[in-house]
Amino acid sequence: MIRVSHSLSTKEALEEHRIQLRDAFGDHSCNWYLKYANESNLFLRLFCVMGLFVDSDNTLKRRITVHVFHGILLLSVVDCFVTTLLRINDLKMWKVWVIYYSTYQISIMIWYSIRCKRRHVTALLRLLHKLHPYTERKEIDIILFLIFCIPLIFAILSVLTKETKSRAQIVWYQHPIDNTNLQVIVVFIKTYLYNVLYPMVPTAIILLHCVLCQRVRRLIICLRKEIEKCPPEQFDMAKQSSIMRKKIKIDESLTLFQEVLHRSSFLISVLYFTACCTGVGWLIVGNQNVDDPALMGEFSLYFVNTFACLLLYMWFLGCLPIEIDNFKEEFCRKVEHRLLCLGKADEVDFLKVLCERPSFVVSGCDIMHFRRSSILALAGTVFTYIILLITY
Repeated sequence: MIRVSHSLSTKEALEEHRIQLRDAFGDHSCNWYLKYANESNLFLRLFCVMGLFVDSDNTLKRRITVHVFHGILLLSVVDCFVTTLLRINDLKMWKVWVIYYSTYQISIMIWYSIRCKRRHVTALLRLLHKLHPYTERKEIDIILFLIFCIPLIFAILSVLTKETKSRAQIVWYQHPIDNTNLQVIVVFIKTYLYNVLYPMVPTAIILLHCVLCQRVRRLIICLRKEIEKCPPEQFDMAKQSSIMRKKIKIDESLTLFQEVLHRSSFLISVLYFTACCTGVGWLIVGNQNVDDPALMGEFSLYFVNTFACLLLYMWFLGCLPIEIDNFKEEFCRKVEHRLLCLGKADEVDFLKVLCERPSFVVSGCDIMHFRRSSILALAGTVFTYIILLITY
C-alpha cells in the first residue's frame, strides 16, 4: 500500500513538473501580438526575438532565444576587437582599423540602449495600436526579411573575392590557413557574425524607428484631416475640445517616442557617420582591387546601405515637425473661418494654448535635432571631411 501511494505521488510530481515545463516553454497567450497589431507579422516576431519588447521575457523559451541572440552579438564584438587589435601593427591602415572597430562597438551600444528602453517601446506600440488599430503592411515584412539577409549576402561575397586567403588569416588571428575549404568556412562564418552586429542590427533598429515614426505621423495626419472635413459652423467648443483631447494622446505618444530615441538616435547618427569615414578611409588609403568584382560589390553594398540608411533615417524623423506644423496651421485656419462666419470671440482660446507650445522635434541626447533641413548640413559635413582626408 505504501509502495502504491509512493508511486502515485511520484507520478503526480512528474506530471506537475511536466506541466510546469510546458507552461514555461509555451506561449501563455497565442494572441500576444493583438496588443500591438491586428494580426501576427514578421516585424513583431523578429523584434521580440531581439529582446526589444517586454513580451520577450514572458516565457522561458523566449528568454533562451533572446539570450542566444545576445550571445551572438557579444561574441561578434569580442572577436572583432581581437582581430582589430592584431591588425593595428599595420602602420598604413591602423587608423582605418580603429574606426572600423568603433562601428561594431557603437552598434552594440545602439542595441543595448534600445534593449534598456524596451518598456517604452512596448508602451508606445500598445498606445499606438489603441489609438489607431494597425495591420502591418506586407512591404515592411519584405524589407525586414531583406535586412536579415544582409549578413548572408556579405558572407557570400566575402568568400568569392580574390582575398579569401588573406582574410582567412586575418579573422583566424593572423594564423595562416592552407586548406582552401577551411578558408572558405572560416571567412563565411566570421563575416556572417560581424555583419549581424553591423549593419544588420542597426539597420533593423532604424526600420523600427521609422515604422514608429510613420505610425505617429499617421495619427497626426488623421487628426488634421478630421479638422479639414469639419465645417466652420460645426467647429464649436465641443469639437475643438475633442480635437485637443486627441492631441493630448498624440503628445503622449510623442513623449514615449522621444524617450525611445533619446540616446539611440544620436548613436545611430554617430555610427553611420563613422561608417562613412571608414568607407572613405578604405577608398583613400586602402588597397582596393578594381579587378575583383566580388570585392567591389561588397564595397558598393556597404556604401549603399550606409548612405541610404542615414538619409532615410533623417528624412523620416524630420517629417514629424512638418506634420505638427501642418496640424497647427489647419487648426488656426479653421478657427479663423469660424470667427469670420459666426463672429464669436468669447470662446475658450484653444488656438493660443496650441500655438504657445513649441513644435516637437526629435533630438538625440539634446545634441542632434532631426529636421529635414539637417540633411543638407550633414551632407556638407561629410563632404568637408572627405576633402580633409584627401588633402591630408
